[in-house]
Amino acid sequence: MKKVYIISTLVALLGLSFLGYKLELFGSTMKYVSQNKNGVHIEEKMINVDGQTIYFKRIGDKDKPPLLMLHGYGGSSDGFSAVFLGLSERFSIIAVDMVSFGRSSKPAERLSSQDQASMYNKIMEKLGYDQFSVLGHSMGGRTALFMSYLYPERISNLILVDSGGVESLTLEAGGLPPQVNDSLDDTSEVMDFDESAVINPKASETNDSGQNRSRQAVIPIPVTAIKANVLIIWGRDDGAFPWQNGEKMNEMIPNSEFHVIENGVHAPFREHAEEFNGYINNFMETHLN
Repeated sequence: MKKVYIISTLVALLGLSFLGYKLELFGSTMKYVSQNKNGVHIEEKMINVDGQTIYFKRIGDKDKPPLLMLHGYGGSSDGFSAVFLGLSERFSIIAVDMVSFGRSSKPAERLSSQDQASMYNKIMEKLGYDQFSVLGHSMGGRTALFMSYLYPERISNLILVDSGGVESLTLEAGGLPPQVNDSLDDTSEVMDFDESAVINPKASETNDSGQNRSRQAVIPIPVTAIKANVLIIWGRDDGAFPWQNGEKMNEMIPNSEFHVIENGVHAPFREHAEEFNGYINNFMETHLN
């Protein structure tokens, strides 16, 4: 019976290895470090911020310039898998599962874009980054815009991909940005991901789609408040946000450039990873410090 148990355990571990996950044992501590099929080193981490748990992946050499990646509605950091290898050659990637999605907390209360922008900024601050680039896709693009508005001194480069938020942009001078809580008092240290320790791991029965959490009033973002260098990439055949939204963003935002991926849909980085990474690498040749 004992031999059968040992053999079963070995088979399970080999199965995990085959799927791309490596188990590392440190005494009685078990740490999961995953590697995708392209051999990119991925560490699965989590951090508690303002009463919620945020899951994120750390990818690539930590000494390289940081890139925060924010996914779209209904997705997770896994959606960027096709571009991790190419982007990790230039960046240290921090790809989060945004609050209400993926492996992160799913609170019943609605969190605004500015509140989430504050939370992801706290993650980068905890990781020791004074400045960083941020890439936002779709819903994540709207949050990335708010980050550039709230933290112009910290966001050096902004990459918007088939992004929401065009309705928030204004050419008019604005007042002070919305007030957010930037204290780190309710922010934990970074930990290895432990699914059992996630706060609010499941959506509530009354709000399990996350839809209500994504609805919010439009808060104007004066384009003159965006100090980052801005790259806008769009799929020509996007059925959610038409490519003309990207064209309008480019016309309104100073220091921006715009590229359309022909035959690209709402997430053009999945089917056109090489072209997508090429636009980012060319942009960063000029703008990355």
